[in-house]
Amino acid sequence: MDYKLFYEPMYIAETIHILTNLLNGKSIRDELEEGIKKRGEGYRSLAAPLFKPSIMLEDYVKKHIKYDFEENGTETAEFLFMEWNSADSAPIRAMYFYNLLAAKNFENKQLAVLIAIDTDLFNEKYLHEKAPLIDEAAFFALIDKHLKTPEEKYSAVKLYYNFDRYHAYAMKLLTQAEGLIKTKLPEFDKAVKTNMDDFANKMDENATDLFKEEFRLSLDMAVKYEIYPGLYRVNSITISTVSADTAHIYMGYNYLAINEVIRILDKGKGNVTAFLKCLSDGTKLTILQLLKEQPLYGSQLAEKLNCTGANITHHMNVLSNLDVVYIKKDSVKAYFHLNTKKIVQYLDDAKDLFS
Repeated sequence: MDYKLFYEPMYIAETIHILTNLLNGKSIRDELEEGIKKRGEGYRSLAAPLFKPSIMLEDYVKKHIKYDFEENGTETAEFLFMEWNSADSAPIRAMYFYNLLAAKNFENKQLAVLIAIDTDLFNEKYLHEKAPLIDEAAFFALIDKHLKTPEEKYSAVKLYYNFDRYHAYAMKLLTQAEGLIKTKLPEFDKAVKTNMDDFANKMDENATDLFKEEFRLSLDMAVKYEIYPGLYRVNSITISTVSADTAHIYMGYNYLAINEVIRILDKGKGNVTAFLKCLSDGTKLTILQLLKEQPLYGSQLAEKLNCTGANITHHMNVLSNLDVVYIKKDSVKAYFHLNTKKIVQYLDDAKDLFS
């Protein structure tokens, strides 16, 4: 895999992500709360600190961003960033793709608008070969085909006929937002370096398997990948094609850490299920009740339960693996003790399974 790792974010991607959320009434908090809803309060305690810098960045940009640096600026910003329901995109994406096309020394506003509406309309060769302009009738026919509502179709036509004005405003707004992000960048430096170093080590081991097995992404080995830390979308990894042979990967700077939190919690959820299964087993439940009264060694448990030593060993291995019992040895015998704290934790976690 041909790749290059960067330790500084791709600012235009960061600004578009933040402003799209703000102007559509969304927040990075929503993603955290969704994780809590899915995995319980244990997720909050472990993941919230990992989301906190991104939440603070969002709050900072929201507080200081100015839309009305020109007449009707707020209305213009809302138009550019308001998402098309049927296109899973927004007019601002046309500005982003227009800049990519312009970087290849040609301008094609029609293509930029069409890409923003549906990336399937985009042929990668256009990023290094000039795309021909199509006649307006065919252009409008594509808009009509790929956008569902009259309002969205009108906004696409409006975007096309006022493209230069919207582009100029968008560049000023994104530049302003970039300045705000750079102000907060020092607060991310340490975490970004730690996480990108960790990512680099994993890439050195086996980059292809990492993306396929852990990230569930299939990569084109003919493409060069430029990998950037995502400051705002802390728990996501996305790929964006920028030319026929180059793509950007934006990886949330705490993506690996949050994935590890999820693995721990999912493993814990499996342990909770195993613990509940133990409670449904009469022998194991009796063992726990006996150990609640006092520590006991193996032959004492066998005598009280009227079963063999081998049977007790089997039950105690299961309970020990769940960490609900532990062993303390004296000079002669090994006593089993009840781990009350772990049992309480399992019971608390069990509540999250049904909440």
